[in-house]
Amino acid sequence: SLAVPTNQICPTAVWSSAFNTVAGVTGSYSAAANRLTNPCDVVVDGYQNYYIVDSGSSRIMRFAPGSSSGSSGLVFAGYTAAGGSGLSEFDTPTAITLDVDGTMYILDNGNFRVVQWI
Repeated sequence: SLAVPTNQICPTAVWSSAFNTVAGVTGSYSAAANRLTNPCDVVVDGYQNYYIVDSGSSRIMRFAPGSSSGSSGLVFAGYTAAGGSGLSEFDTPTAITLDVDGTMYILDNGNFRVVQWI
């Protein structure tokens, strides 16, 4: 029997070659609600919403379940594409995680901080 290390993929896993784009548009970037500038992390909540760190636009975007290429998202956190250091602004966020209670933690790289959204 193969022992699978914690948080590792089984070495005999088989992946489907089918895929869907759930946010953004291939080859086209901007700060528009249906585009991403530099997506670098994603987390899915218990309701199957996608929270995407759009580092280039200094924001966290939320896309609904079933979203596809070109779907508009909601700016969930970070209100200015230029970035900033205010409590509601980010500067080049790079990572996101959710805990079991739904509390979100965002690595705000350009501001040298971790922000907790409850």
